[in-house]
Amino acid sequence: MRIEKDHLGQEALPDDVYYGISTARALKLFDVSGYRWQRVFIHSLALVKQAALQSCHELGYIEDGKALALLAAVEKVKEGEFDHQIVVDPFQGGAGTATNLNINEVICNVALEMLGYAIGRYDVIHPIDDVNRFQSTNDVIPTAARLAVMLALKELEKAIQEMQEALQSKEREYARIVKSGRTQYQAAVPVSLGMEFGAWAEAIARDRWRVFKSLERIKVVNIGGTAVGTGITAPRRYIFRVIENLRKLSGLNIARAENLVDATANHDVFSEVSGILRAHAGNLIKIGNDLRFLSSDSCGEIILKPLIRGSSIMPGKINPVMPEMMVQVGIKVLGNDAIIAQAVSAGHLELNAFIPLITYTLLESIGLLTRVTEKAANHCIPWIEADEQRIRSNFERSNALLTALLPALGYSRAEALGELMREKNLDIWAANQSLKLLDEGTLRELMVPENLLKLGEVE
Repeated sequence: MRIEKDHLGQEALPDDVYYGISTARALKLFDVSGYRWQRVFIHSLALVKQAALQSCHELGYIEDGKALALLAAVEKVKEGEFDHQIVVDPFQGGAGTATNLNINEVICNVALEMLGYAIGRYDVIHPIDDVNRFQSTNDVIPTAARLAVMLALKELEKAIQEMQEALQSKEREYARIVKSGRTQYQAAVPVSLGMEFGAWAEAIARDRWRVFKSLERIKVVNIGGTAVGTGITAPRRYIFRVIENLRKLSGLNIARAENLVDATANHDVFSEVSGILRAHAGNLIKIGNDLRFLSSDSCGEIILKPLIRGSSIMPGKINPVMPEMMVQVGIKVLGNDAIIAQAVSAGHLELNAFIPLITYTLLESIGLLTRVTEKAANHCIPWIEADEQRIRSNFERSNALLTALLPALGYSRAEALGELMREKNLDIWAANQSLKLLDEGTLRELMVPENLLKLGEVE
């Protein structure tokens, strides 16, 4: 064990941990959820530290030997070698100060070890005076949050593109399979199965566009603003240099906020991004429920790939597990959106103390949506099969055909045809033969997919 001291007292720490006294206290105070920061956030937080340390080194504020060790240490943290040392619960007071101190201590102690010093030799390298130089939690955490969200959104966009392409492939494959379109769970008018896939693809395409455009909204950061956006304690040339270095290191098209006080105090952009995620979640819920209905025993027009045993008591039962997962993730993201909106609105004057909750929850939503969208694109949609016999049987016994026959029959005769179909459980062919409303050749011509699915009537 080693003992570390500060103005609040002392703490005993295991010899093999790289965090220090502030993190040890935070572990006791804030360990309430069992959650840990996402990898993308730790990576982004390390990027901010790397940009700050590099700027300080370039401008001569940290000597070469110390700076090179710190930069080597932060690179290791950035790449994930010390994720297990970033241990503070995201549900923490202090606007993320505990997490900022946690990574400062880890970077500091890794650097000390690389220079041959014992962990905790803060007289050589200090976690605040050196690692946190010209920084505040209030510009570090929001900037890291925005970087992490941008990186995560890029992965979500890729997943949405995969799902869009999978749906478009099915749209082409099933373009000529005519079926009953349904409104309010009732047969309405003819559509093709491909049209239904195409409608889902269009909704997902809009999600892709919205996610892409949201990157423009989240790219403005407040690094250099320090405590409340005035840049207090930070040299002006550092403020200009750190954003340039962060842009290069991250590879992201970020920009320093014109109004750093606003960017420090107000986090409405996170609520805006969450709203875009809510839209995608809503589409996943809708598509998932559509797939559940279409594959159900009561409809049975599509066949989902059997993926896992459906029951521990009912032999042979297969459930629509992937659509059900889509729905559940969607519901979770809707709930997260409400959390984010509440936390964003809870800021006060120059600071929002709830940025840890906002960040963790938004990254959770993006991660969930990314993974479930990838699963849908690769393990559900490509394997969907059309049950053409069931589709034809449902269609030829449904009211959906009657609307298509209106130009040839008129409303009253079409209604009589539908009534006979329902009373006798007849398909369209048998009912028409009984009433002799149309000759078979005319009916067959009307039933050609191109005629049933054409856009409007030719005048």
